[in-house]
Amino acid sequence: MSYQRAWNADIENLAQDGYCPERNTKTPDGKNLTKAVAIADLVRAQKLDAILLQEVCAGTKNSDKKGASQVDQIVELLGKDEWSAVSAPVMRPPKNPPPPAEPTPASSTCRGVLSGDVGVAILVKGEINWSRETALPLPPTAGTSNILCAGVAGWETHLCTTHIYNSFDRRTTAEITAADDAYAAEIAAVADQVKGFRPVILGGDFNTLQKDKLRSLFSSQAECDQRAYHTGDTVADPRASVPAIRSSSRPTTPTTRRRPPAR
Repeated sequence: MSYQRAWNADIENLAQDGYCPERNTKTPDGKNLTKAVAIADLVRAQKLDAILLQEVCAGTKNSDKKGASQVDQIVELLGKDEWSAVSAPVMRPPKNPPPPAEPTPASSTCRGVLSGDVGVAILVKGEINWSRETALPLPPTAGTSNILCAGVAGWETHLCTTHIYNSFDRRTTAEITAADDAYAAEIAAVADQVKGFRPVILGGDFNTLQKDKLRSLFSSQAECDQRAYHTGDTVADPRASVPAIRSSSRPTTPTTRRRPPAR
C-alpha cells in the first residue's frame, strides 16, 4: 500500500485547499493518532506486507514531549516483533513573505502535536536489512526531497518510495520550461535508482496527472494500480505475485512494479 494524506503538509490554514483537519486528531484515550490506528486496521484487514508512506512523521525528535511519531505508532500497533521501518526526512522549502510577516527557514520538524521529522517511510512485515536514501535534484528554494529504497530479509523484491516536488513557478513561458525540466530531472533520478533492482516495487506521490511525464518509469515498470480509493472501496490486484501493494488515496500516486526481464 502506498499512502499520502498530508499528515504534516505545508498547509496550516483550514481555509486553504488541501488542509487536513484530522492530521492531529487522537483516539479518545489520547494514546495514538486516529490516522495511525486507521492504517494499522487497514493493513490487518487487507493482510498487507508493506506500506509506503509520504508526508509522514518519523523518528524521535520531540517524542519526549509529544509522544511517539506516526511511524513508530503504526509499528507499535502492528507489532514491533513482526514489523520494521526505515524513513528519510525531507526539508520544507523556506518562506520569505513580505513584511511584517516573519520568514520561515527550511525545516523538517513535524508541527503541532506531531513528533519526528516529516518525510517518506517504508514499513514491512519483516526485517529491513538494507536501505538507501538518495537526494533528488532540487533548487534550494524548493527544500529537499529524496527516494528511499529498502531490502527485506528473505525477500527478492526491493521497495522504493518518493515524494516528487512540483510546486515550481509557472507564470511565464521561461518558468514553465524551467519547471518542466526540473520535474523531469527528479523523475530521471528516481528511474536511475530503481533500475538497478529486479524486481522492485515503487510507490509515491508524483504530484502529476500527466502520465507522459512518468514515461521513463512506465517504460520499465508494470503499473499495479493508479485509481483513487475512498472509505469502503475494495482493493484487489490479481496480478500481484509479490508482497501486496496498494495505491494511494490520491490519484497522483501510482504504484509500479518492475517488469520481468524479456525471455
